[in-house]
Amino acid sequence: RDRRDAMSEYKLRADCKGHEDDVRGVAVCAADVFATCSRDKTVRVWREAIGGVGFACGTVCVGHESFVTALAFAPDASSVVSGGRDKTLVAWDPATGDARGTMRGHALDVTAVCVLPDGRVVSGSMDKSIKIFDPSKSFECVETFENAHDSSVLALVALPDAHGGGFLSGSADATIRAWKNTAVPEGRDGAVFGRHADTVRGLSLNKTLGLVLSASHDTTARAWTPAGAVVAEYRGHSALVYAVASSACGARVVTGSEDDTARIWLAATGECTQVIPHPGCVWSVAYLPRAAVGDAGDDAGDDVGDVVTCCADGSVRVWSASIDRVDAEAAKSLDDFLVARRAERAARSLEDAQSKLKLEPPSALTSPGDRDGATKVVKEEGGGIAAYTWNASAASWERLGEVTGVGDGAGAGKKMHAGREYDYVFDVDFKDGAPPLKLPFNDGDNPYAAAEQFLETSGLPMEYREQVVNFIVQNVGSANVAQGANVDPFTGAGAYVPGGAPSGGFGAGGGGDGGAHDP
Repeated sequence: RDRRDAMSEYKLRADCKGHEDDVRGVAVCAADVFATCSRDKTVRVWREAIGGVGFACGTVCVGHESFVTALAFAPDASSVVSGGRDKTLVAWDPATGDARGTMRGHALDVTAVCVLPDGRVVSGSMDKSIKIFDPSKSFECVETFENAHDSSVLALVALPDAHGGGFLSGSADATIRAWKNTAVPEGRDGAVFGRHADTVRGLSLNKTLGLVLSASHDTTARAWTPAGAVVAEYRGHSALVYAVASSACGARVVTGSEDDTARIWLAATGECTQVIPHPGCVWSVAYLPRAAVGDAGDDAGDDVGDVVTCCADGSVRVWSASIDRVDAEAAKSLDDFLVARRAERAARSLEDAQSKLKLEPPSALTSPGDRDGATKVVKEEGGGIAAYTWNASAASWERLGEVTGVGDGAGAGKKMHAGREYDYVFDVDFKDGAPPLKLPFNDGDNPYAAAEQFLETSGLPMEYREQVVNFIVQNVGSANVAQGANVDPFTGAGAYVPGGAPSGGFGAGGGGDGGAHDP
């Protein structure tokens, strides 16, 4: 029993390096093979290394002209299908890296892809449309659903025949909709299957329990029956949830979030059993079938399969609950890095907080206070910081005690967002009735990089980048952005309205300085 308890916590099995930018998606191809896609414009195929401990990149698929953000596996054709910012989809041979076909037709970024049981490829885009391509017809587009949602289509999942077939789509409009599904009354395409309180970012299946899983910007993931009833909610993340996946046995669920963690949950109850910290946000997650990890011996019942996570730091990581497959050296290296980073952040926070205090030398206590109860913060000999108050009746300064707690950001003017500190976190109201989006920014950052990150994180088209940049510059001041950012002050006259033509206003609520912003 003690051994099974030790196996229940996931430890690092492999730190797969090769991508040169954020890893945005993962697709399981076989028991010991998976593919990933990245902002570095590539798709990589990873295979279990000799000895069964780690994974090695065996194939690199090159051909996209921009970020690759969506990925799926077509089992019948043994193809990996990717979609990206270049508005195209490509079907790849995972063994050679050769392109088997290219699919075009979307007006904006391809942000979601799935493969139907009959082999047809379904894609979703920031242009709000869904397209179906047929590999048997030279990957011709055979059907298009224009304006499938009121905003970007960010997630897709194919449904088995037992669920009525077809597929589900998730969107920035916070809805999940059903298509080609015989379980929907009168077979109505686009019928609302379910809703979140914010953007639906990920969809997957728990095939064993017969459930649909969804991940949302409302910081939750949910499990749904085929009829659209919520039967479990996975609540605990402190920021946007980008991805959700189920173990093959159906007992566990894994989620990935902007809060720099992956979390393991009991599928049926929604109880979180483990938080796995990462060096950056976790864009995508998957479970490998247990068969991928060989014979687990007497403890096989507790081994539900290894977990794959895709991180913003460019690494793909495989986590195992089996102590026999843990890479102790890699695990210690990652733990040491995370501990050091936490200490560095705490030190920066302390330094920043102290820099914002009006520190005075001990000699300041030789002058009387200007009123009873006046205070001074003094940097004492030896480096300590203490607060003093003026006692008018005694005509003396009385030491109140050391100033503590400055390391937690008190008085520092910093704002917390997704587990990180920022100089500004703007509440951006982009749609009536929808929760505001968070736009973080630090003094000295490049506004273009911040705008792109904001749009990607929010699942919004890059065509609004200039409006976001102008908004940042107007609200933080040109002196507080990175020099050489080439900001054009004439590009911000129009609105930032997802899915619409630029017209109107780009509204914001409370920002990093506590005020309102209405450029």
